[in-house]
Amino acid sequence: MMLYGQSLSKEPRERMNLLMLRETSRLGTWNVRTLYPTGKLKEVAREFNTYKLDTLGISETRWTGYGRLTLGTGETILYSGHEEKDANHAERVGLMLFRQAAKSLLG
Repeated sequence: MMLYGQSLSKEPRERMNLLMLRETSRLGTWNVRTLYPTGKLKEVAREFNTYKLDTLGISETRWTGYGRLTLGTGETILYSGHEEKDANHAERVGLMLFRQAAKSLLG
């Protein structure tokens, strides 16, 4: 158990303000129908960068479980779905963040 004010890591992280009052954040949403086929994630990342988005909400990823994935181009994907072993590949959601936004995540 940690005491109030203690951080998870040994070195305190520098706090970064992701949403600034004087800057514009570009948000988007996309129902991708599925990220299950090979190459679909690359297509989503390409469009993410084409539109210069900061954050993209992704619906119907159809990935099982939950987790965090960092692409070779620097974007981070947070995804969540059913955890059952025999769950079908349906529904699920994800969130794609650009490099600076991913640095603001805790944990």
